[in-house]
Amino acid sequence: MSKWPPEFALDKDMKSIYRGMYQRFPEGFPEILVFKELPNNKKLLRRCSSDSRTTYFVKDDADEVILELLYNELQNPKCDLDDSIPLCYHTLSDKEISIWSVYACFIADSLNIPLKQLVFFHEEESIEAGGYNEAFVTFISDTESELEMLITIAHELRHAWQNKHHPEWFDTYV
Repeated sequence: MSKWPPEFALDKDMKSIYRGMYQRFPEGFPEILVFKELPNNKKLLRRCSSDSRTTYFVKDDADEVILELLYNELQNPKCDLDDSIPLCYHTLSDKEISIWSVYACFIADSLNIPLKQLVFFHEEESIEAGGYNEAFVTFISDTESELEMLITIAHELRHAWQNKHHPEWFDTYV
């Protein structure tokens, strides 16, 4: 693979992955990002930040395959550590990542939509608390209060519902 950074798996519905991880690791699980391909044909890479936060980068595959890779890795870490992978900075703990992911699953279920990947970021100077675009994952800022984060997730997933049920609304949306 020569293209870097890798492309997100944009059509991936993350609900079963987030729920499977939460069932197995209710104390919390790290951020999980799914890509079409990873460097050197790897299936799983991990990136550790300076504050000891880990993010797992997984090659897109069947949900069961991804879950098994993650289960095995979290119980017996051995995948390659790759510090060259760019990492969005945020201040959320594994417990917070898992809780927000499961909340997003409930909201997506109530709207009857797939749940794209959640990518958390920290942006104190940004006006935007989140972002949705049919061609991207859902971005959520960690600088909001808990209530504001929940509202932001629901707001961004509402855009996903609009895109699924009324795609013509996005033709003129700014």
